[in-house]
Amino acid sequence: MKRITLSILLAMPLFAAAQEETTATTAEVAPTTQQITAEPSLSIAVFSYERCWEAMPEVTKVKAEVATLHDQYAAELKRAEADFNAKYEDFLEQQPKLASSIRNKRQAELQKIMEENLAFKAKSQEMLASTEAAKLAPIKEKLQQVIGKVAKDGKYNMVMNRDNGTIPFIDNVRIVDITDAIIAKLR
Repeated sequence: MKRITLSILLAMPLFAAAQEETTATTAEVAPTTQQITAEPSLSIAVFSYERCWEAMPEVTKVKAEVATLHDQYAAELKRAEADFNAKYEDFLEQQPKLASSIRNKRQAELQKIMEENLAFKAKSQEMLASTEAAKLAPIKEKLQQVIGKVAKDGKYNMVMNRDNGTIPFIDNVRIVDITDAIIAKLR
């Protein structure tokens, strides 16, 4: 045991010298490696998502379809409301003459009609939103693909949306606006 400890103690200066020599060699090589590797250039482009979106004819078509569907739901809601109001006015006129059990029955009927109308209104809004989302999803995907294609063709590392003041400063000398190129590919 004493021999092993003594051997390790005697060998330690040799290990330390070898480590210092390795560190010095690495330090000398590192600057050379940094000089050889060129720093990749960062190419950034910006665009207006809103302008591109509005320029797509598909968006206009979907908005028109959704507006038509909205008008149909609104007309049906208005008709249901008119029916309810007519029944409610009729009930108010006849209420004093009605027996208690008939009055309660008609009140329950009116309550049920009102709840059905409210449920239909909520369901129609939900269906309208889901229809719009389903119709716009492939259009959004198309826009994303065109943005990617323009970015690859222009060899841009990054493309950012400049709408709504999300980018506080843009150096127009170094950064390119590719909105018009995207719109041209979309048409």
